[in-house]
Amino acid sequence: MIKTGANGKARILLESLALVSDLRVVVEIGSIRIPIDTASDGYSTIYLARAIEELEAIFFTVDINQASLIMAAGILLEWDIDTVLVHGDGADFLRQFPLVIDFLHLDGSEPETTFEQFKYAEPKLSPSAVVCIDDCHSYGDWEWGKGNKVIPYLQEKGGWSVVVQPSAFQYKTAICRRATA
Repeated sequence: MIKTGANGKARILLESLALVSDLRVVVEIGSIRIPIDTASDGYSTIYLARAIEELEAIFFTVDINQASLIMAAGILLEWDIDTVLVHGDGADFLRQFPLVIDFLHLDGSEPETTFEQFKYAEPKLSPSAVVCIDDCHSYGDWEWGKGNKVIPYLQEKGGWSVVVQPSAFQYKTAICRRATA
């Protein structure tokens, strides 16, 4: 498995990735934002791509910001990693996505968008799928950050395990999986 150094967010993602028994398709909504690895920001695309390449799965990273995708493409090219980069809205992508998803990383902008993305992805998640939601710490009026709608939905729905784990500084990541997985 890829070493993450001091990047707590990457460590949680890679540990969560390892929870999936038969990993074939990985989708990330919200791509890399800065071109260097820091303890608290956006290098998840690179960590996931490197790990997934080792596992011979397919990795899709989707972002509405074309500049982020261009930067990701350059870094992935340097690492010689083959990843499917998609410019567009994450919810639209997931609504139309034809494959079963084994691992979903939601790192969009706010709770409503994250919930919409999850709802489109939900029927496409494999039985052993893991969903990670970044930035699930309390901020603003949101108790669970970006997961403020998904986490209560899954808790109320039942049949899901939701663990909100500290990742770096005040940041937290929600790790969601079916309770039967």
